[in-house]
Amino acid sequence: PGDLLGQLAPLGSGLATSSVEAREAGRVGVLATSRFSSAISEDPEVAVAVTGRLVELLSESDRRRTDALCIGIDARVATELLALAELTGDSSVQLTQSELASLCLASRSSVATVLAELRESGAIDASRGRVTLREVDHLRHLAGTSPGS
Repeated sequence: PGDLLGQLAPLGSGLATSSVEAREAGRVGVLATSRFSSAISEDPEVAVAVTGRLVELLSESDRRRTDALCIGIDARVATELLALAELTGDSSVQLTQSELASLCLASRSSVATVLAELRESGAIDASRGRVTLREVDHLRHLAGTSPGS
């Protein structure tokens, strides 16, 4: 809720190319580039808010690219599942293997293998389009975020 999409395009000369698929009903607002630029120019609070969100997005993008180069796929899958559960406040996360693979910068087949191993160990339950976290401590250990890891 309340997120921005396509916010980089009006700041440069590119076209907005963001896309989104809603999992449930919601409201969307569209702001023309000229109005967006005016809002940033005329209201420092808007400029600070947009800049802050852009920094968050760029930091997250950098983290994912670094993780893809330096961290194994099992740790990346665990990290993303834990982050999504924390974001939603629910241990049951609704996403497909392809969506999780995209978040992990990995192939769907690699993610499917990790999910099968996690399911076999009892760390998760997985069904079509949904992963339920069962053994959070095990996932934290895999992600390298548990005490002593």
